[in-house]
Amino acid sequence: MRATTSQRSRIFWIVRFGDIIEQLSDTAAKSIDQVLDTLPKDFPGKIADSVADGAKRRIATLSTAKDRPD
Repeated sequence: MRATTSQRSRIFWIVRFGDIIEQLSDTAAKSIDQVLDTLPKDFPGKIADSVADGAKRRIATLSTAKDRPD
């Protein structure tokens, strides 16, 4: 049985989503840390750390979600 256009499109986007999330997870933590290093010295540390930690957790969640079957 041949896959329908809708099925092929879905497969393409699942694979593409996985590639994007993989690239994001490879570079995001380093980029977040670089941003933290450039913040002004008087920037509230608790706010910066909270935002950075939340972003890193979300990226980790997305990374594990791409590996789960539907």
